[in-house]
Amino acid sequence: MTVPEEYNVIRGFIGLGENILLEILGEIVSVEDMQNTIGTCKATFKLQLHSRFQSIRKNLKVPIIRPPLRDYIIQDVDIVDDVYTNKYYVFASTVLLDPAINSGIVILELLNIKNLEAVGIADESVEYQHHNFPWTNVDRNKIVVYYLYGGIRHIGDYIEGNADFNKGDRVTLELNMDSNPRTLTFFVNDVEQPNYVTNIPPAVRFWV
Repeated sequence: MTVPEEYNVIRGFIGLGENILLEILGEIVSVEDMQNTIGTCKATFKLQLHSRFQSIRKNLKVPIIRPPLRDYIIQDVDIVDDVYTNKYYVFASTVLLDPAINSGIVILELLNIKNLEAVGIADESVEYQHHNFPWTNVDRNKIVVYYLYGGIRHIGDYIEGNADFNKGDRVTLELNMDSNPRTLTFFVNDVEQPNYVTNIPPAVRFWV
């Protein structure tokens, strides 16, 4: 039996099977290349639901962006490398992360070293001040809150069922601004949580 060294695939790239497409994704290291490949067609877009996709995603080289910090953050928080520590234990401090995000798939991964009470996103119009909780003096319809005990609040609705995140746990937020509808998905220690959020505003910022 002769094994062909070259061959054509019917329908080209989109004619490849799921396993071959996953192997191709596994060779990609650029976030931009991954986004472009995922968005090629319905077959590649569905790969995000495959159990292997999360392990493939870990191989991506994600650029670290450190924009200038707002004045109130410098007042409230000590920062050493990537570790943010509240200076005032008895007061809250909410770190609003720039820039605002309006496109792409963006992932924020956090390690809860101690007393991380909530994470989420806020409409780009939301601003925080010195010693603010995420829900202080803001329109609560403009923020998404994932509480440390597993509850989620968004546009007045509240639901429980996601995992708690405690000291030493890793919390990941995956924001997909290219999907329709836009989505925010949560992971705790790499385990995708059952409850996720849709109806995301056109531009948002992460907050911690």
